[in-house]
Amino acid sequence: MIIDYNPNNLEEKGVEEYVEKVRLLIKNDKDEILVANYGGAYLLPGGKVDDNEFVMEALKREINEEVGLNIDESLISLVTTFNYYQKDYPKRNGKVLNRKVTTHYYKTNMNIDLSKYERKLTQKEVKGNFKLEWIKEENLKDVIKNNPNIKDNSRVSYMNDELLKVLDVYNKNHEEEKSSFDISNKVTKMYLKSEEQEFLGAMNTLNRLYNDTIIEPYINSEKIIDLHTHTNYSDGDLSPDELIKLAIDNNIGTLGITDHDTICGIKEINRDDSLIIDSGINIINGVELSAKTAKGRMHILGYDFDVNDKDLNDKMNELKNNSIYSVMAIINQLKIDYGIVFDSLDINELFSNLGNIGRPHVAKLLIKYGYVKDVKEAFNKYLTDAYKKTKILNKGISCKECISLIKNAGGISVLAHPNQLLLNDEELEEKMKEMISVGLDGIEVYHSGHSKEETKKYLEIANKYNLLISGGSDYHGKSVKPDVDIGKTSNGKIKRLSLLSKIK
Repeated sequence: MIIDYNPNNLEEKGVEEYVEKVRLLIKNDKDEILVANYGGAYLLPGGKVDDNEFVMEALKREINEEVGLNIDESLISLVTTFNYYQKDYPKRNGKVLNRKVTTHYYKTNMNIDLSKYERKLTQKEVKGNFKLEWIKEENLKDVIKNNPNIKDNSRVSYMNDELLKVLDVYNKNHEEEKSSFDISNKVTKMYLKSEEQEFLGAMNTLNRLYNDTIIEPYINSEKIIDLHTHTNYSDGDLSPDELIKLAIDNNIGTLGITDHDTICGIKEINRDDSLIIDSGINIINGVELSAKTAKGRMHILGYDFDVNDKDLNDKMNELKNNSIYSVMAIINQLKIDYGIVFDSLDINELFSNLGNIGRPHVAKLLIKYGYVKDVKEAFNKYLTDAYKKTKILNKGISCKECISLIKNAGGISVLAHPNQLLLNDEELEEKMKEMISVGLDGIEVYHSGHSKEETKKYLEIANKYNLLISGGSDYHGKSVKPDVDIGKTSNGKIKRLSLLSKIK
């Protein structure tokens, strides 16, 4: 859960300083919370994330310095990420600045005898009379509210105000966890011994409990949701109008069109068309952005953004040019390695595409020229190797930039098909924490390429980090992904998603 707290309506352009911090809520068996009293303010142990430092690294370092503990990250979980817009914040040097402080709050349960641990306080902390104390959870809010230093020190007021709001989130989450404990255990047991129908029933129970999501077997009693599809403006077979008609014919009530690195297709759609109005289909603005990553492939889905946002459109034009350079490099690599040469008319037609172009377009040329029978063979025989050799020339954008583009255009950002990152469970969880820290809103739990085990894992991650749940078929058409049907994932047809609740 990400909370933006901006009591003074400070605009982003008015922010003069950005600060990132981490803090840990430690609770013992006596229902006491470990609190630091620093410079007259009450706050949880933790501190600033240094430049080029990962969030978890910073948390481990700060807790080691302030408490003396070497924490095990498997025993902690995220409570919330709190963005606090602070107007006229007084610095220690006498300056006053408008700040945005992003703090990642984690929690754990452990009993600590503070006298047994050696702390490594900074001179600033020693000078500020930094002290740790256990305070009963039921009394902590009153202690903070009655802090006499609030009246005379706006810095103290900011810190105490933030802690009060974080405690509200923590208490709410704690109550939900208590009420769901028994039913969660029951669902887990059902999953471990389930067949197809038992699995779907268990998933429904867990989904309704946490994220208002329902995944159902292949039935047609209700409208279906598919938030991941492609048109011929990127690497799909169908035009936007043809895709919408296909969706209507397949009982889809909500359709997300998410072309790769382009929004040209969704900008073409006439929402007043009688077919759309009469069917009642809901078309969600979407895009699938390719992000640079050291391993596997990372795609960030964007939903419900302003298609006329200037920065987004400028970046789409830049990505179109980048896609041309990338495809030109691959075509040239095919010529070098295999002597494959395409006619200039075909190349010119390829580059005249209004949307984005990629390897599937080259695959179709290889099919046309008789080098392969289908797209899969084209990738296996030629394109995967050519891409690896030319990847260094690609001018990709970072995950952080993808998320910022979407969110600054008023949209919602979602990690697509997480299994394509090719990360183990530990690496994936660390990557998710990094992405959440830069604003990721959701994760694609349901997808045509996910196994049952992967679906369960991504659902657990969504629930653990309060991420919105999304899902879709990743439909391209019969030439690119012949085994993928519109409206269907590997676990069934989607009937409800927490992401749509957010959009509504």
